[in-house]
Amino acid sequence: TSIVSKLVLGSHSLLFTGDITKAVEQRLVSEKVDLRADVLKVPHHGSKYSSSEAFLAAVSPSTAVIQVGRNNSYGHPTPEVLSRFGDIPVLRTDRNNDIVFLWTIKR
Repeated sequence: TSIVSKLVLGSHSLLFTGDITKAVEQRLVSEKVDLRADVLKVPHHGSKYSSSEAFLAAVSPSTAVIQVGRNNSYGHPTPEVLSRFGDIPVLRTDRNNDIVFLWTIKR
């Protein structure tokens, strides 16, 4: 099990997905949960068992972040998952180290 949470800051949003699989993604999409987010923390470290095309379409992120260790024994993120992101920029902790997003919220 994992916690899925969405952080909304003014007009910006981040979707944190934990280690959910395609089955959980499918449930969220079918239940019409508002998944749209500017930033997606990619599920399950980029495992082939997550990041389905329907889920990515529902989230429609402008940036994706994969939390993954360098040279991990699982081979994450998998090439098939990376290909699903198409033109969406993907930041990875194994290559980019710490990833920080800063937004100014105007009131």
